[in-house]
Amino acid sequence: MWIGKGNSVEKRVLENPTPRRKGASLHSSKIQPGFPPAGLQGGQAIAEFAFAFPLQLLIMFAIMQLALVYVAKQVVTYASYSAARAALVADTTGEAIDRADRAAAMVCAPITGTTTAGANVSPGDLNAAVIFVPGWGAIPKSGISHGLKTHVSALRYPAPGEIEVTVTHYYELAFPVVNYAFAWLHRGAGPAMPDATGDSGTTPYGDEDAYEDVMGIWDLRAPHMRLRETTRLAVPGS
Repeated sequence: MWIGKGNSVEKRVLENPTPRRKGASLHSSKIQPGFPPAGLQGGQAIAEFAFAFPLQLLIMFAIMQLALVYVAKQVVTYASYSAARAALVADTTGEAIDRADRAAAMVCAPITGTTTAGANVSPGDLNAAVIFVPGWGAIPKSGISHGLKTHVSALRYPAPGEIEVTVTHYYELAFPVVNYAFAWLHRGAGPAMPDATGDSGTTPYGDEDAYEDVMGIWDLRAPHMRLRETTRLAVPGS
């Protein structure tokens, strides 16, 4: 190691800022020249972690929440198919609505959240809406799904020999922080269902906006997003 005249201490620090440990070889102890000396940069990694970790955590939450929303979307798709199948075997329009609503609520029960605080529906009403299956018993969370968060938005006969059912499920978002962002971005997306009493061949079941206001969906303490799917089936034998 070269040490010249004048400012020899500074030159020595720049060339080898970390002194060699006792018993260690020169090759193992010497580091590349630099400034500031080693040992003065220990807080840099902590500062970088403090800035990067919250953003990384939010991105991870957003990816996980998006995956759950995708699964819920598939469940609601199957719920609309089940509702249409259930409505096919009904003898009257009123019975078709009841069968479709029950079938959709049964399918959506596993993805239904437990938050009911803030709704305009009493716990007694939700308990009365619990679905019982012979040989199985009460379906968990079916009362919340059937009485509050799953809605047959429209049941139509668009053409002779066809039936069309639209199911809307209000999906409870679970992951913190990102759930409010998902709810804010999605709530206004897509047109609302028209008044079901206005279209020819549509059952007078009430429109989606009125259902949300009556039930108080958007007043629930946990953020929710609207998932809506429509299925059209041919009536057998028609």
